[in-house]
Amino acid sequence: MAKKFANTPAKRFLKLTGMTARVAGKYTAGKIRSSLAGADSDASRSQMYADIGEQVLQTLGEMKGAAMKAGQIVSQMRHLFPEEFAEKIAQLQKNSEPMAYELIARQVQLELGFSPDKLFRHFDSQPFAAASIGQVHRAITHDGHDVIVKVQYPGVKQSCQSDLVQLKRMFALSGLLKIDKAALDEIFVSVEQTLMAELDYQTEAKNLEEFRSFHRDDPWLVIPRVYPQYS
Repeated sequence: MAKKFANTPAKRFLKLTGMTARVAGKYTAGKIRSSLAGADSDASRSQMYADIGEQVLQTLGEMKGAAMKAGQIVSQMRHLFPEEFAEKIAQLQKNSEPMAYELIARQVQLELGFSPDKLFRHFDSQPFAAASIGQVHRAITHDGHDVIVKVQYPGVKQSCQSDLVQLKRMFALSGLLKIDKAALDEIFVSVEQTLMAELDYQTEAKNLEEFRSFHRDDPWLVIPRVYPQYS
């Protein structure tokens, strides 16, 4: 059975705090085992970091949204983590599993006032691509234009700050990062700025229109047209 998507700050808080508790527990237990293992301490520590990485990978992958996107950004800083952990969370960069069409249709209706089958002549229920904070679907407008509809996952923007606070707490308690608190705070300020910019689809649409206008005389460059009535 597919896991239910955590689409409210409260649900996401509970999921992330649960992950933090499990990761902290694994870290503490792993440190104890390593101290008792003697010659096998390196192997025990390596397994601990791999297990923690798997836990973080699975949780953030299921949650999507700001938590997963932040994990993707942080995973690019491989030099800050134990190798075994870094290898695991690097998998967050791969294609994301799509969200159920029912949730996407509900989000379209919430944002635009009508369901996809009313707004479009055709709306493909299977996504063309899926990522951490949204997915895109092929569609055809009622006047015959082929379009791609980019839908942001429900609750992502509202949960952004809460997700980041809990994720930073997890990294601080797990002993994974080889940096001090000030450096960790600085990293997460940068992550939040990046995330908030990516979550602003209105600015993205505005930038796309300006880019299209600027390059209107360049036939070799194809830039999508924005349809404000569907945005």
